[in-house]
Amino acid sequence: MTIFTKKIRLLEKDKWTHTNIPFGIEEQAKRLILKFSYSPKYFYDKDKSLELLRDSLKHYAPEKSFTDKDLERFLPIKNLLTVSLDSPEGVVGTAHNQSNDQVHIISKEKSSFGFFNQEIIKGIWNITVSAHSIVSPYVDVSLEVEIE
Repeated sequence: MTIFTKKIRLLEKDKWTHTNIPFGIEEQAKRLILKFSYSPKYFYDKDKSLELLRDSLKHYAPEKSFTDKDLERFLPIKNLLTVSLDSPEGVVGTAHNQSNDQVHIISKEKSSFGFFNQEIIKGIWNITVSAHSIVSPYVDVSLEVEIE
């Protein structure tokens, strides 16, 4: 049964931020299924991408010099968002991976990689969407929580 859905739009200015999204569970359940997706994953504006890469390299590798041809091997550049989950009792886990379409299952017996085995209890839970890199003008995020 779907108990929560949310769509949000993050902008370039939201990079390096964490967006907390609370939701309530009104009955104890066996499993929680968290669906997390975002789009676009890739940014295809070559000129803007090269500009972003140059700016990053000035910060992270100021002693090195790169030609546009060197930088083109990193194209297309990517948005990177990750998701974490907290129960009313504390941290449940996190999924820091490159996929922009994820499904995580949490239960007392077995949970997805990155998440603790956790009883699904009543109360206020929290999803945190962390924006590690937003290179496109915006990123649309979709969240869905189901319980069984």
